[in-house]
Amino acid sequence: MSTINDSSLQVERGLWYNDGNIILVAERRSFRVHKSVLSQHSKVFQDLFEIAQPDAEDGMTTCPEVPLQDRADDVHMLLQRFYGVNWFGDGNFEWSLEEVARLTRLAHKYQITDLLEQGMARLQAAFSDKLCDFDAYFGARKGEDGKCSVATQWTDAIAVVDLAYATDTLTMLPAALYVCAQLDPYSICHGVVRADGTIASLAQQYQKLCLSGKNALRARHLCKSAQLWEKMESSCILDCKAHALSRILKASVVDCLQSECNDALSDCHIAQYTLSEDVICSRCLKSVKGMIAKYQDALWKELPRYFNLGTWDQLRKSSPVGTASTD
Repeated sequence: MSTINDSSLQVERGLWYNDGNIILVAERRSFRVHKSVLSQHSKVFQDLFEIAQPDAEDGMTTCPEVPLQDRADDVHMLLQRFYGVNWFGDGNFEWSLEEVARLTRLAHKYQITDLLEQGMARLQAAFSDKLCDFDAYFGARKGEDGKCSVATQWTDAIAVVDLAYATDTLTMLPAALYVCAQLDPYSICHGVVRADGTIASLAQQYQKLCLSGKNALRARHLCKSAQLWEKMESSCILDCKAHALSRILKASVVDCLQSECNDALSDCHIAQYTLSEDVICSRCLKSVKGMIAKYQDALWKELPRYFNLGTWDQLRKSSPVGTASTD
């Protein structure tokens, strides 16, 4: 610890208590808070303050300073939780998964048990080892065109990849890397810009896993698009196979190529084929939907292998007790 005497630091008025006895500094933003409050929640801070401290020197203030290597916005969110705001229960405020992941990372770093447990539970509900849970989160975020907005959750997934490794909760990795694989290669290697202008990026070792999985998923998705319409309902009285197959097959493959889509779990290709005079009938549509569901289940079972992660069972055995679900 040291004493603070830099007047250029930005004081966080909402978290600057005149009777505070410790100043946390992150990205040149300062927070004057109480050792007792920090110690109450964090084992790391508790141990830090138990170490004998030297007398404070004269300066702008006699309050000792602790520099933190964390984002100031994250520290701000964490301290708000320390001073009476429920961990993730802010009424009308909707937390993004990236914000949950960022707070959960701090909870892991500073050994804040309650926050860590609640944060991990939220993240695992989205980046699950079960397809139904993954769909429940990402499938609910579809646009008006019926296409899943899985590709809009990149910063969430990037944050979760790092956290999954840090906490040994490896069952979150396949889903998180799958979402990251929707990025273009440049963004996978160089990161994506957050809303605040900072860069969210994968560590180099995770970039290799993501790029490898991306290529495999793209090949699988292209094959699915080409094979999806090969089997139509044999008893179709409208002869859908003869009239619609070639057009739909060409359209789906071209769409896959032009969009550079790797979302092999998506059923977005079928959403555009509604019942009208120039598309397939309801019986054939039902048949194709059934094939898609079987394909998605089969792909999900093999998803960890696309990222060289082994099997779901191996990941569950590697994760902490109580963090992985079972099929």
